[in-house]
Formats: sequence, C-alpha cells, structure tokens
Amino acid sequence: MGRAIVERIYTAIAVGAVSAVAGFCLRRVWRWVTGDQPPDPRDPEAPVRQALVWLVLSSLVGSLASLAITRGAGRLTAAGAAPAPDPEAVETN
Repeated sequence: MGRAIVERIYTAIAVGAVSAVAGFCLRRVWRWVTGDQPPDPRDPEAPVRQALVWLVLSSLVGSLASLAITRGAGRLTAAGAAPAPDPEAVETN
C-alpha cells in the first residue's frame, strides 16, 4: 500500500474517533444545559426549535472535529515528508 493510502486510512479512523468523542461530549453538555436528552430530529413529537438547534450544533461540532483532524494530519504529513531532490544536484551517467 502506498504511503498516501495509509495516511488517508489513518486520517479517516482519527476523524471517526474524534467525531464520536465530540458527539458524546455534545450530548453531555446538552443534558447539563437543558436537563433533557437531546431531541431526535426524526421524532415528530420533538419540538421543532430544539430539533433544529440540536441538528445545527451536532453538525457544526462534527464538521469542526473533522476539519481539525484533517488539517492536523496534513501538517504532520507535510512535516514528515522528505524534501524533493534538487534536479541540478542529481548526476546523470
């Protein structure tokens, strides 16, 4: 497997793990702030306002977590990459 594929796999695993942790933390904060369980947007009995707020917050937190991990992985990849060889320094026979 190429290095790029392995890096993409590791990034995808990290994004999934961080998104799961962020979602767990968001549910805990929601319960702490409101005193209720987060609403299920598919539940027709859930208040529309709460369902929309939950939908926006959960999407935002998941997207920010994904962005942070992806950018962090990009920085690590760039920092660990070998510099490109200087074409003038390469000897030809």
